[in-house]
Amino acid sequence: MTRSRSLPIALALTLLLASCGAPTPGPGGPDLPVPDLAQVDTRAADLAARFGTGQPSSAQLQEVLAASGIAVRGLDGRVIQPAQQPAQGVAVAELDPDALAFAQARGGTVTLADLADTLRILYPNADASRIAELLREDLRLETDSVQPTTRFWARFVTASGPAGQPGLLSDTPADQVPLSAVQHTLIMLRLVGGSARQAQFYGAVLPTPATLPAGAGVRAQGLAPTATANCTFGGTEGTIMDAAALAMTSGLNQLLAYLDSVSGTPGESAADRAAGWLGTANLITSYTKFLLTFASFQMDLTVDNPTIQRTRSATQNGEGVHQASVRVHYDLNTGVQYLNCFRLAFNAAGIDFSTPNAGAVEGSDVRWRVFAAQGQDSYTQRHTNILSALQGEEVMHDKTGADGVADLRFEGVRQKRDLGDDVTPVLKEGSVTAITSIKSSSLAADLVDALGTAAGGVGGLITMPQELLYRMWPISATAPLTVRDWKLHCEGQAGDTCWIGTVKVLDQGRMSVPVYGTVTGGVVGSQDSVLIRDAVYTVNGHESSSATFARLTTQAEYKGQHDYSSTYNETFDVECIGFTRSQTMRSDSTAVTNVEKIGTSDIDIEFTPGAGYTLEIGDPRSLKLVSGMQKTTSYSLQKGGCNDYHDSEYSTSDEHKAQLGWFAVQETGTAVEEDGVTHLTGGRSFILPGNAYGLEPVQRTIEWDLTRIVAD
Repeated sequence: MTRSRSLPIALALTLLLASCGAPTPGPGGPDLPVPDLAQVDTRAADLAARFGTGQPSSAQLQEVLAASGIAVRGLDGRVIQPAQQPAQGVAVAELDPDALAFAQARGGTVTLADLADTLRILYPNADASRIAELLREDLRLETDSVQPTTRFWARFVTASGPAGQPGLLSDTPADQVPLSAVQHTLIMLRLVGGSARQAQFYGAVLPTPATLPAGAGVRAQGLAPTATANCTFGGTEGTIMDAAALAMTSGLNQLLAYLDSVSGTPGESAADRAAGWLGTANLITSYTKFLLTFASFQMDLTVDNPTIQRTRSATQNGEGVHQASVRVHYDLNTGVQYLNCFRLAFNAAGIDFSTPNAGAVEGSDVRWRVFAAQGQDSYTQRHTNILSALQGEEVMHDKTGADGVADLRFEGVRQKRDLGDDVTPVLKEGSVTAITSIKSSSLAADLVDALGTAAGGVGGLITMPQELLYRMWPISATAPLTVRDWKLHCEGQAGDTCWIGTVKVLDQGRMSVPVYGTVTGGVVGSQDSVLIRDAVYTVNGHESSSATFARLTTQAEYKGQHDYSSTYNETFDVECIGFTRSQTMRSDSTAVTNVEKIGTSDIDIEFTPGAGYTLEIGDPRSLKLVSGMQKTTSYSLQKGGCNDYHDSEYSTSDEHKAQLGWFAVQETGTAVEEDGVTHLTGGRSFILPGNAYGLEPVQRTIEWDLTRIVAD
């Protein structure tokens, strides 16, 4: 069966475009006082600040509409909230402010690029980027308008965006500029009026309030009159315009001129152009009203256990898997009368919202975000997440099932270092958020069919492009989380602070140089040397410290080895009396030094402004000497030559005390503080300056990981 794609303008709550008295030309006019534009600016800024938080009331919204020159009219044509002068010539129906305030409070946004692309659907030859550019230029011009209603409208629209986000008049790309429900609707209202004004330019004769039939409206077909008493939707077939007001309050001129230039066809008559612009006005009207139905969409987000315990391990995530579940559905029993009208329309179409899965949205695209900050003491901590979705979970394009539900499993992430058992808990705040843009084609068709069935064909029908129907408002839901994290503490330690951690220093050097023969001049051997010096400084306990300086007494473990070997083996001919003989001279020697010691050593840490610090071990003017043993061997051979009695061969070995020296350490870094715990971590590899034990070069690798803990 083919689904209907038509939507009655009347049941879409068509905009009443009317004035509350014809406006007077000029910023003041003979009957109107000259406006105080500074007061207009202040009022717009004050109201915009309230809307930036997303919690406006219906009364505040009516105040914004009136100050923008937009009236609120009853379904019977009476004026509920008059527009300030000069009026824009447009009005909204009496139920609209409640629905719009409800939608604003939900907090959903679309981008400026989304809005421009929506208009591109209505104007296929237009360029979406050009639409966004011209809209910004028109808004910028109208913020300086001398007409108070136009000026207020532009200043409010440009200043009432979501708090902390790029504004309409910024240089931020259009796809990064969010628009709230109120901003989006006010811009669309202005475009409806502008489209009607374009139709006037091509000769269209627009209706005025005097042509509105008394009690104009429609009822949902098949429902008793008492059931639909509050569901009469203002308007007749088409859109009611106030031609006089439209003519006097021009706006968005550059954008409308551009759209006019790309929408006509060669040879098209003025009447056809007028009809085209009126059709566009009706499309924008119906689309804007259709979006308000999405105030009924709900996201019910639950978490099986909102308290997450983070692991103390540095090797694996875990200590419990948690599940968040979101149900996406539309609920027309919200208490907002506008939405109650749609609920009755759905009931007339046979959709019963009393059943468990009524209104479930299947196939909705869900994006997840689960987050808890590592800490609040630095930018890095505030943006380091200690929660994570399980591997394989879809976080960017999850889909709801037939019951409208999507799930996310998540857990705490592992620590940067193993904390062990000597810890104390720290509670941190987090949240899980689900965001969806309703783009289910079956859902959009259900909405249109239900509204069309309930309308029973009353009112003018329009064909709305399907792509418009699927451009639905994004909604989101957030559930708070509590993360039970851990920090090291000073159990059993005296004083106000304690330190733990290590500093590791490794020096490695290697040398090999050739030995040349004294007779032949060629390479006859080599001198080789290998040096390894390893030192580990371990801090554990309370030490003398202050806000800017700490001297830490550490357990120092030194291990070092220096291997030296020398070889010389030269053979050459010697001339004797009456003959020539070969002579060999050889010598080998080794010296292996090993030292090992466990003792104490001081680490000095000096803190500098801006969380910097300098770490020093030892005196840079002298070596730290560690004693050990050295084993030596030597071998010597002399053979041949003119006199056999001069041949000799001998070897020796010995063991005696020896020392190796450690050079001083001096390093700098930036400390990171979190929950009363200060971390000093760093490391680097470099070549030691100078000549160490005749070795060139000697490479030093140093790593440090120290933690200063304030006692609980």
